[in-house]
Order: sequence, then structure tokens, then C-alpha cells
Amino acid sequence: MKQNTIKSLYTSHQTVFRPQDLSLLWNIQKPAYLKTKIQRAITSGILLRLRRGLYALQENYNEFEAANKLVSPSYISLRTVLAKAGAVFQYDSAIYSIARTQKELAVHKQKFVYHKIRDDIFFQKAGLIVEDNVTLATPERALLDLLYLYPNASVDHLSVISKDICVELLPLYKNQALTKRLYYLYAE
Repeated sequence: MKQNTIKSLYTSHQTVFRPQDLSLLWNIQKPAYLKTKIQRAITSGILLRLRRGLYALQENYNEFEAANKLVSPSYISLRTVLAKAGAVFQYDSAIYSIARTQKELAVHKQKFVYHKIRDDIFFQKAGLIVEDNVTLATPERALLDLLYLYPNASVDHLSVISKDICVELLPLYKNQALTKRLYYLYAE
């Protein structure tokens, strides 16, 4: 495997690739040659095949980036974001995302769980951030997603989530019951 090919993978700031990403990165237009080049990268231990049409750097790939690319479009949310923010303490190794479809996948011993939400909510950008090629919900949006999908959900440490920002995001959901749930949660 040429040094240029390897270097381009590591300098791309991505850790998970689709064939079209690799085609652009390696400047390869011929599908047969691209397939051969990908297979060589897998054989030499540079790339790891996550699923058909999805590859990752063998060492240290970003599982959140993989979650976004396994089901696209999607964003990391729910208990994954809330745990990262310190709002929930129960350990759960699964990565929870919001997508346009409901599904569970297991890839290299990692569980990915996708929850479906209405399109008019899903496509709103408010409360979403992009960092390191990963789209994630803010803790406030993750809390609202959780309360929207699971009306009886609870949070261990609510003080790390801004009530004011939650209230600003409430109109995205157009749901009076969610508004009541949020105010009830903060009243406890």
C-alpha cells in the first residue's frame, strides 16, 4: 500500500469512510480499481470493514462518527449525550441516535440504537452541534428527545442541563404534553 494512500486517510480528519469518500480522497474514478484499493487497505490492516459499504481506520476510529454514517442522516442523542454531559449515571455502552428510521445494529461488539422521530422535528437544526465529523444533540435537545420518546423517563442530575435552553427548544416539538413533562421534571 502506497505511503500517499495511507497518509491521505490519516490527514483527512475522518475515521469512518464510505466508498465515495475514499474515491474522492484517493482520486479514483473507476469503481473496479477503487474496490481493489479498498480490499488491499483491508488486507494490509489499515482499514476495517464495519459493514458493506462502510470502512474505518483499523486503529482508533470514532464510534460516534460510525453511528452517524451507519444510518444517515442521524444525530447522537438521548442517553448517550445525557451520560456524556453527566445528567444520567447508569452506564449503557450502546450509542443512541435519532434518525428517520427505528433500528438496532451490532457492529464489532458495539450496539447502535436508532429511534425514529417525526421529520418536522428531526430536520430542525436548533440544538444540534457538529464536532469532529459527528452530529450530536446538545444536552438540552437530548433531554427533550428523551422526554418526547419516553414520557416517564428520568434524569439523575438535572442541574447540568439549562432549563432556559430547553424552553427555547420546546416549539420544535409542537407538543403540549412534552411541555408539561419538562416543567414537571424541573418542579421535582
